[in-house]
Amino acid sequence: MANPQKYKIETWNHLIIFTTFLITSFTCKVFAQSVPNIPVSQFQRREVLDPNVGLALEWSVNRESNTINLQVEIESGNGNFALGLTRKGHIEGSDVIYFEVENGIATPSVSDMFGEDNTTIVQDTNQDWRQISSSTSQNLIRIQIQRNLDTCDEQDLKIDESLIKVVWDYGVNSSLPSQFDVKGVEFVYFTDTRVYSNA
Repeated sequence: MANPQKYKIETWNHLIIFTTFLITSFTCKVFAQSVPNIPVSQFQRREVLDPNVGLALEWSVNRESNTINLQVEIESGNGNFALGLTRKGHIEGSDVIYFEVENGIATPSVSDMFGEDNTTIVQDTNQDWRQISSSTSQNLIRIQIQRNLDTCDEQDLKIDESLIKVVWDYGVNSSLPSQFDVKGVEFVYFTDTRVYSNA
């Protein structure tokens, strides 16, 4: 004979788990829809990734809206390029941003992708990275993008105070966007105030 007390406890546990799932899903959807489309005129940090092609990364974190703004800079003439955000330092499972460049000019094409294995990247189901602006001047291409720190998307990397490895690929004759050949890696703390002060 079944234990009524045990049945009640199991029922309550299932109800709590289901309620928590609903609240989390709703919260993620609300935050995903509330990303402000505000251009950033001043970035808090700058990191030169690859001086050979002028590849640099600037960023700013907005704690009120829980968003991060990135500006990627690269010399024109280096073709399409991509950045990968990962904790392991390789492509599999990484959050990849693909930038399409045409005739040395930044185009409005920014794709949110992720690493399917150690060389292959595919389109993310949810396009969480949004382009804010793009410009070309003095032989430099600059593209500014934005997304939530936590998109609640399993194919995106949650940006928190832990160390993140930034990897990149570029090239006129490269096989991007389907294949990602890591040309370099840089260790970055995007939000850790113990390392990077916002002052």
